[in-house]
Amino acid sequence: LAPPAAPGSAGSMQGPRVSLIQLALCASLAEATFYVSSLPGANDSNSGTSPSSPWRHLSKLSALPTGELSGTDVLLERGSVFVDETLELMLPSKLTLGAYGDSSIPRPKIARYTLAGQVDCVSLVYPQSVVMTQLHLVGCETGVRVVVAGALSNLTLSNNVFRDIAAPDSLYTPSASAWGSAIRFTQGKAGNLSDVVIENNIGLRIDTFFSSGVHTATVHMRGNTVQHCLNNCVGMTSGS
Repeated sequence: LAPPAAPGSAGSMQGPRVSLIQLALCASLAEATFYVSSLPGANDSNSGTSPSSPWRHLSKLSALPTGELSGTDVLLERGSVFVDETLELMLPSKLTLGAYGDSSIPRPKIARYTLAGQVDCVSLVYPQSVVMTQLHLVGCETGVRVVVAGALSNLTLSNNVFRDIAAPDSLYTPSASAWGSAIRFTQGKAGNLSDVVIENNIGLRIDTFFSSGVHTATVHMRGNTVQHCLNNCVGMTSGS
């Protein structure tokens, strides 16, 4: 009988098998969908990668390693209420942030009932090709903050509800009043906006619907319903 082939030699399959396993693991992580719920059965010790095994807190998403949120979906269960939590996603790309579950149940809610400072409901840090949809954001100073570095493109914010978005009274001074924003773009580094779509959202009892301190090339706003802005409903930096 011939002796077994040495690992990695032409007659051995060990090397190729290891490579295929590694590739499969990388692919599964890149294509993962993450699920979070506040309903019974959710637990941070769950896998978080199936509707039957969702995480309980939004902080599990914020703690994911840089680059983990590329080519993934992040879904919050309908009927969930995440109280005094902020959803922060670092470097999300080719990602949908939305809802899962029975469409007859209210959309997932991220809510602040006691606001003491400048707090975001959702923070998207350096996103590219991201869709945020079907969320209900309540009581924060900023509904969704988008931090921009360089050119930001292909961002869609659609079919969300922003309610009671306002700066707390503690931030107000007669000489420099602070205003909350349902949608706020800020610069982490010099940047500009292009191919940004803001459509079919609802704003109720908000300071400002849209504000941007970033040079704006192309932003499409359509089909939004905004009621009761305390400040300018739309504000953009000079040069936009």
